[in-house]
Amino acid sequence: MGECLDAICFAFPGKVAGKGRPRFSSRGGKIRTFTPAKTRAAETFVKTFGRQAFAGRAPFNGPVSLSVCMMVAIPKSWSRAKRENAYWVTAKPDIDNTLKLLADSLNGIAWVDDSQIADVHVTRVYSPTATIDRTMVSIESLRNRPRHAPNCDYHVDQYEFECTCGLRRKAA
Repeated sequence: MGECLDAICFAFPGKVAGKGRPRFSSRGGKIRTFTPAKTRAAETFVKTFGRQAFAGRAPFNGPVSLSVCMMVAIPKSWSRAKRENAYWVTAKPDIDNTLKLLADSLNGIAWVDDSQIADVHVTRVYSPTATIDRTMVSIESLRNRPRHAPNCDYHVDQYEFECTCGLRRKAA
């Protein structure tokens, strides 16, 4: 976990699962909507790390920037040539579904509501040195950022990540 005045950074083991579609059932002529158990479990996992990072701190109020990097271990079954050329992850789950699960999980913890997310950067890459998957998250308030300054200073490698505030953390 990392912290500065306007940003919070944290990491956790594993990839973010994709947000499952709501399910519907009918009982006694009434339709009931529910979230799949796998999605609820994944949201609880992300919430645990979000609560640790934001311990004693109120959620951001106002526009925020969200940067996420998912580092994925290269499968051992891949050939040497395929491992050497692996960089971008293009496998399921879709990146928009993983972002949705992460954003929904941090409602009331990192921000009041995920509608506050005004700037997003999500990256999924294979890590040649990682033995386990891990996800790194950086959340920054945009309240005091000049309107012309883009969020270009997010840096990630397989061992460390740099929060947008410049704070460096060891990856989980």
